[in-house]
Formats: sequence, C-alpha cells, structure tokens
Amino acid sequence: MSRATPSHFRSHVEDHFTLYDLDVVCRKKKIAYNLYWADDEMPFARLRPTGQDDEVEIFWWDDDHWSQVGEFGLTMPLDEALEYITDDPQGLFFEDEDEDDEHWNEEDWDEDDWDEEGDEADADEKLAAALESTEFREGLKKAAYQLTVCTTVAGGLGGLCVGTPWGLAVGAAAGPLLFAAWNLDTSVLRLWFLGSLLFGAVVAISAATAGSLGACLTEALGGGGWARVLGLALGALTGWLTVLARPLAWLVAFSSGLAFGLWLTETWGITHHTKSCIIAALLAACFAKVMNVVWAYSWKPMGKHLRRGEARQNARTVRASQDSE
Repeated sequence: MSRATPSHFRSHVEDHFTLYDLDVVCRKKKIAYNLYWADDEMPFARLRPTGQDDEVEIFWWDDDHWSQVGEFGLTMPLDEALEYITDDPQGLFFEDEDEDDEHWNEEDWDEDDWDEEGDEADADEKLAAALESTEFREGLKKAAYQLTVCTTVAGGLGGLCVGTPWGLAVGAAAGPLLFAAWNLDTSVLRLWFLGSLLFGAVVAISAATAGSLGACLTEALGGGGWARVLGLALGALTGWLTVLARPLAWLVAFSSGLAFGLWLTETWGITHHTKSCIIAALLAACFAKVMNVVWAYSWKPMGKHLRRGEARQNARTVRASQDSE
C-alpha cells in the first residue's frame, strides 16, 4: 500500500489490530502516525513513513519519549512492521517479559550439570510461564473487576457524608474493607492479608478522592435526602472514572484536592484569597501526583499485561486458523 492517504493508512493499521481483537487507535501527528490503546489513550508505537514505497520506521514509547528500536533504528514495509509490533519480540510495546516455548526434557538432564545459576534460570522460567498463563490473566481480570466495583461503591458511600473530610475518610476506609471482605480466605491468611494491603491501598486512594467530591456536593446542597442521593451518585461516578482512564483519574484527584484545600482554609479561618488559592493549589497538585503514582504502578501495568497476553493468544489463534486453511 504505497503512497496511501492518511485516512487509508490509519484504516489499514487499525484493521490489522482488529484482526487480533485489539482496540487500537491510529492518529497522524505531523509526519508520523501514533498508535494508542483506545481504552486509556496510552501510546505504545509510532510509525514514520520514510517516503520509499510503504516502508516505515518503528518507534516505541518508553513512558517519557519516543525511542528507536535498536541502536540504529528499524525500518521495514508497513505490513511487516505491524506484524513486528504484534509479535513484540523484544517486549517493547507491551511488557518486558521473555516468552520461551522450549520445555525441559528430563531424559537429557545430567544431574552433574546442576548449579546455582541453573536453579535461578529455572525459577525465572517458571515465573515467566506463570505470568503468561491463562490462570494468572483470569485472576488479574477478576482483581481489576473487584477493584472497580469496590472503588465505585466506596466512592458512593463517601458521597453520602456531609463535608469533604468525612467523604474522604469514609471512602478511604470503605474501599479496602470491601475488597478485603470480598476476598476473605482464611486458608491462606497471610496471602489474603498481603493482597488486601496492596490492592486496598489502590482502592483507598481512588475511593477517597471520589467520596470527598460527593460529600462536598452533599454539603453544598444542604445535606438533605436528595442532596445525599446526588452526593452518592457523584461519588460513585467519580470513583468509576478513576479506574476508567488515567486523565480522568488525575482530574478527579485534582478536583478533590481543590475541594479539600478550600475546606481547610475555611476551617483555619484564612480569609486572604492569595493564601487560600496557594493552599488549595498545592493540595490539588499533591492529590493529583499521588493518583498519578497509583495509576503508574497498578492500573497501567495490569492493563499492559492483559493486553499483551490477549494479543499473543489472539495471534496464535489467527495463525492456527490460517495454517489449518
């Protein structure tokens, strides 16, 4: 497909990923085409036409800027480039994990060859296989669903309160408790406690920001019955938004920080507008930064791992179907 128009180029790229059941958006940016995940608008690849037939240079997103593939870059025809991104042999576009389809043959194993390095390599292979397994991905999907539900419900509960700090406190407390109760398993108490602690922190931060906004609305409307209903609705909605997309989560946290900062200045009796604005802006920035960190170390890696696993599974399915035909 040489000298294709931008619209045809975008359609061709998106159709390729649709074949693998991946929701990808392609957008033209100056002289290149950026590829984004449709669910959270996170970039993962860039294709820059070279002007020679349909050849493109491939770039990958390293969470800060676009980088070349390899030391001298990588250029190939468009269809081959799309296959390269889908296969992801270097783990640049999804996650840096090794995939090894070779298995240990017990008959070829010499007991004298066993050493500490072999032990570590075997452990790494087992860990990589476990992370690539269907059971792990299903467990990750279940955890993501539970986190979403608990954050939404806890945000709504926080919204029932009257006053920003009460909504913040109730949301932060209700989220982890709901998640821990949902996954209560006394047979593996230590593992349950560790999982509740880690995932509970994610829920607590997200639900706290959502609950504070709902409680702020409840207080502004007088704290009556309808006010609490609207506060609950706003808390639940913003709680859901915090897990939907990173920019929305940042916006919710920033707004929560502003609301909490204004309540704080009012409580302290600060009437100077400049001081009030500075305090509110600082708290808003802190809240937004914390939410950004939560996303970077929870939702983002979970989403990347799930997409990578699904991409590989779909690629195997499509190739198996093509081979059978």
